[in-house]
Amino acid sequence: MAELRDPLTRVRSLAVAATGAIAVFGSVAITGAQHNLEHGLDRTAHDWNRTADLWVSPPGEANTLGTTPFPSGVAHKLLGLPGVSRVGLYRGSFLDVGNRRVWVIAPPPTAAQLLPPHQLTVGDIAQANARLRAGGWAILSEAIASEKHLRIGDSFTLPSPQPTTLRVAGLSTNGGWPPGAIVLNSNDYARAWGSTAASAVTIDTTAGASAMQVKAEVTRALGPQSGLAVQTAGAREGEWKRISHHGLARLTEIARLVLVAAIIAMAGVIASMIWQRRERIASIRRQGFTRGEGWRILLVESVILLFTGCSIGAVFGLYGQLLLSHALTSVTGFPLVVGLGPLIALTTVAIVSASALAIVAVPGYFAARARATMVKPA
Repeated sequence: MAELRDPLTRVRSLAVAATGAIAVFGSVAITGAQHNLEHGLDRTAHDWNRTADLWVSPPGEANTLGTTPFPSGVAHKLLGLPGVSRVGLYRGSFLDVGNRRVWVIAPPPTAAQLLPPHQLTVGDIAQANARLRAGGWAILSEAIASEKHLRIGDSFTLPSPQPTTLRVAGLSTNGGWPPGAIVLNSNDYARAWGSTAASAVTIDTTAGASAMQVKAEVTRALGPQSGLAVQTAGAREGEWKRISHHGLARLTEIARLVLVAAIIAMAGVIASMIWQRRERIASIRRQGFTRGEGWRILLVESVILLFTGCSIGAVFGLYGQLLLSHALTSVTGFPLVVGLGPLIALTTVAIVSASALAIVAVPGYFAARARATMVKPA
């Protein structure tokens, strides 16, 4: 500790601690915000897909969001099947609203909840769902409402194939779709698009019925020529999650790059400091320290510097996680679950400290082998 407080090494010690703090701050903030975003997207996938027990739609990941139309007459084949209590028509597509390619979501009015509670950001969820169910109302993502200067209760014209005037029932997240989303009921959608085609058939099972058994019944009723696939809510939710996580691959790469940069930066600065102190180490060895003891002293000094710098960076990184998460929510409208990630911070500190220490151990070992000398360095 005395060496670390020595005027000759104090500035370098502070530089090492500052380097570690900045590096860990960036890694914790980015990784933490990504974790919050992933949780938000996972919750969105759960919310939207658990509105029904079974989903019937064209197969393939390209239709995960339910935007490919097909004749709605197939729904009649499913009425009265064993285990089926309710059948609804879900509709959806993409629509150009100004410069935005908006995702239009239109669940059936018979759904228990047309908009999941976690997706509403402004408004009363019970009132918003009641208005959607009654028709003539829509919920806009905050970004779209802000761009169009709309508030709850205002009227607007939806630029659908048959332009339709609706009122704003509430404001929501973007549902994980960056340009934004608009939610209305499927009957309003059919009028606005001038088509009865469905994008999915939603099925609620009777109490006590096995979803897998009902799925088998529905598959048999549709027949192999229907070109439609039957998914449980859990399977469809899993598909949503896989796709959304794949979209975050670039953010994952950035987080890893920042972590690697933190390790290299810390190791490089400490190794340089140790190597430049070889003469001083040789002078200290005249006090009777062995090479092994000298090496261990250098490692202890390195641990102190690493842990101090990384810990400070981790604390501020948690604050940065909150700031970045709130910024993502406010600016982009993504459905984040905002929270702290202390485990992420602790893991980052451990990884950076251990990795940098392992790298520093090599130059530290060679520096500790310096021959003892009676000459005190200037």
